Amino acid sequence: MTQPNTVIVIFGGTGDLARRKLVPALFQLACKGRLPERFHILGAARPEMTDDQYRDLMWQSLQEFSDLAVREEEWSHFARALHYMDVDLTSEEGYNRHKWQLTKFEEDWQTPNCLFYLSIAPQLFDPVIRGLAESGLAAEEESWRRVVIEKPFGRDLDSSIDLNLEVPEVFSEDRVYRIDHYLGKETVQNLLVFRFANAIFGSLWSRDHIDNIQITVAETVSVADRAGYYDRSGVIRDMVQNHLLQLQALVAMDPPAVLDAESLRNKKIEVLKAVRRWTPKDAAENAVLGQYRGYQGEEGVRNGSSMPMYAALRVFVDNWRWNGVPFYLRTGKSMTDKLTEIVVQFKCPPHILFS
Repeated sequence: MTQPNTVIVIFGGTGDLARRKLVPALFQLACKGRLPERFHILGAARPEMTDDQYRDLMWQSLQEFSDLAVREEEWSHFARALHYMDVDLTSEEGYNRHKWQLTKFEEDWQTPNCLFYLSIAPQLFDPVIRGLAESGLAAEEESWRRVVIEKPFGRDLDSSIDLNLEVPEVFSEDRVYRIDHYLGKETVQNLLVFRFANAIFGSLWSRDHIDNIQITVAETVSVADRAGYYDRSGVIRDMVQNHLLQLQALVAMDPPAVLDAESLRNKKIEVLKAVRRWTPKDAAENAVLGQYRGYQGEEGVRNGSSMPMYAALRVFVDNWRWNGVPFYLRTGKSMTDKLTEIVVQFKCPPHILFS
């Protein structure tokens, strides 16, 4: 069966996520033959550059951030599918230019499918969704339209609820993908297999045998040129609520009856609902927050900012399986080593025979 022709539009196409993760991942998929035979990747962002300059930028990023063994002939073939458009995502003219570019692709391919990837600041989600709707880019006729929304999905509960009300007005739920790219890491992918494909862990995976669980995500990179974003989100919104709580849910969840998206989601939600809520006193006793040395001098950081770039939390899950077992969650920027690690500390036997 021939795969449909597809255009992938990356809003924020010159950003950190696109350079570090998205384009290298798409390149790897292309090398493995997992992309349609004919596809285009259209990067969209504010800086002005040509297609060739954009291809050079992505090639340099691949060399800097990816550990793939890249052959230049493979990259040359892939790079022909890379295109770029400088655009103001808050202006009507920007979406009209997008529509013109996609029309050009359609002339070659006859109504290709289109995936919009929102690798942008959260405050731009709503304007972009509205821009896609008003320009007609979100409309489905002979081909499909999908939207991928990167974390964080809103700044707080209220903004998340508002976004969940606004997006379905343009894209039906089956066309929306809320993405935390961190969940694609091998450490995360292997968790379910490790737990549920090994019968030995079933009877041991509870407060009866486990003393504590430690989840650590340490990054060596600083905020660098993303200080404008990080100084308004901080490590709690950027890492804890998305990455670490997801890892905690995967470690602590009960086995689902079937391995499908809804069943996994429901089991994870059961864990998150059981997480003990903090009072201000609890927060002071169970959390340590900090900044790395030199953070205050980063370009884009507000004077006197107290936004944390490091967090160590002690979290409890109040259900039958985990009652009384502390989960230690740690994450930070500009750490000594890069590390993603989950440590399950089992209880000591009642009598130690060895010194």
